[in-house]
This record gives sequence, C-alpha cells and structure tokens, in this order.
Amino acid sequence: MLSRETYEITEKFREEIDDANKYLFPGELKSNYYELPILSPPESETKEKESNSEEMPDY
Repeated sequence: MLSRETYEITEKFREEIDDANKYLFPGELKSNYYELPILSPPESETKEKESNSEEMPDY
C-alpha cells in the first residue's frame, strides 16, 4: 500500500507531466511517451473522505 506522501508526490508529478504535454504537444490530449500506473488513494485517505463527505452537506 502506498503512503499518503508517496501518493501525493506521484499525483503532483503526473500533473506536471500533463502540463508539460499541453505545452509541448498542443492539440493532443495525451502523448504515449510515458506510462504511469493509475493509483488509488491510500485506504486511510479514502475512508477519511467518505466519513467527511457524510458530515458535510453539499450546497
């Protein structure tokens, strides 16, 4: 299982690559020169979000 810190760093890295791709390859949604595995948040973070969403009503 990934730690929360590892998950956040990997997601930030993925966002930076996507931003660079928009600049380097305008008009293309994604380029295939890199492949990062799809990550799911650590279980503790998922449970925290679920419990928080139950407490906070949507407006």
